[in-house]
Amino acid sequence: MDDTSTELEGRLRDFITKVCQDIGPRSPCGPAEGACATYYESVLQDYCDEVATEQFFARPSAYKWSFRIPMILYLAAVAFYWWLPVASLVFAAAGFIIMIGEMMMMHEVIDFAFPKRPSVNVVGKIKSAGETKQVVVIEGHLDSNWEFPLMRLMGAAFTIVPGVNTFSAALLLLLSLVKSISVLASIDLGAVFAAVELGLFWVFVVAAPFAVIQLFFMLSNRPVMGANDNLSAMAVGKELAAFLSVPANRLANVEVWIVAVGCEEIGSKGSKAFAAAHRQELQGAKVFVVDMVGNKNAPLEVSKAEMVSAVKMSPELVQLVCTTAAELGIPVKVSSSAGFTDATSFRQVGIAATSILSMPTSRRTFYYHTRNDTLENMAFENLVSTYKICAALLKKLDES
Repeated sequence: MDDTSTELEGRLRDFITKVCQDIGPRSPCGPAEGACATYYESVLQDYCDEVATEQFFARPSAYKWSFRIPMILYLAAVAFYWWLPVASLVFAAAGFIIMIGEMMMMHEVIDFAFPKRPSVNVVGKIKSAGETKQVVVIEGHLDSNWEFPLMRLMGAAFTIVPGVNTFSAALLLLLSLVKSISVLASIDLGAVFAAVELGLFWVFVVAAPFAVIQLFFMLSNRPVMGANDNLSAMAVGKELAAFLSVPANRLANVEVWIVAVGCEEIGSKGSKAFAAAHRQELQGAKVFVVDMVGNKNAPLEVSKAEMVSAVKMSPELVQLVCTTAAELGIPVKVSSSAGFTDATSFRQVGIAATSILSMPTSRRTFYYHTRNDTLENMAFENLVSTYKICAALLKKLDES
């Protein structure tokens, strides 16, 4: 690492250290999230031409209960299957809709039943020196999640639990639908169906402990530090703002927005609010979401799709990141993310976006969403590389 990279790493480390020491964990809609927004606003004031905070409202309790309510409904559907199959169908359908809608598609299915809480997005704008022909957004998030105990204990294998529950819930929904139709229409489905029904019912009973585990042990009330997820992005954004604020580095025709949103961890609420508020301004813009790029021994990745939300990223931006990284000699892997990032919020409203991220490659380095997501468990090489890629692609966009 050359001297410039060493100095850059030091500044990135200093920023994350200060937030961790002075503010700490930043649960969605909590006072620490607000304090982090206030601090970041003050930091960007030194570099940006305009800085604004934009308030929105979210319902963090709905996020926690979106893990639990489907499991309660699943267990109720199993319990009622033999005696009231229509009630079982209602429970199974409601649970499946909540599970898919809230956790996969980021729709607010049950949010109306929970209290609103304020959160905030921070937006810093660095104007172009001449006529603005392009807006580019570099985005990360302010908040950190509550701890997932299963992630800490199992690493990526924790997905077995929600995977079993999703499969069981879908199968129970199908079986209870057939059963209800046969009961309501007085149709005798015969001995074969009865045998299949009994076998599958015992599968549901055996799968019930997985539902209990998700109900009680998937998500805790302990907020995590979130040094990597996602102070790493905020640190990169701050350094980009500092670089672009120097008159010699100001872009001629590209206006850059450095954005830090709240409530990413509870379903990308901040990025959805931001994308909705600026939808017209951002038509034709390019959005690069930076997310937890400080994982140890993990390659940088650029997302071409997010499988859970079934959203495809902008091929143009994926190619731009790859080309720019290759020119810098920085390896970047093109991937389909198993989860979702804020890029989904922009793609869902037709704005070009992709994510630059890294994912843990082993259980021993699986720190995000756990109490181990601390400064001591971060690697800074990818933060430096992400900064260099973003700075270079901004220059390339300006020159084009």
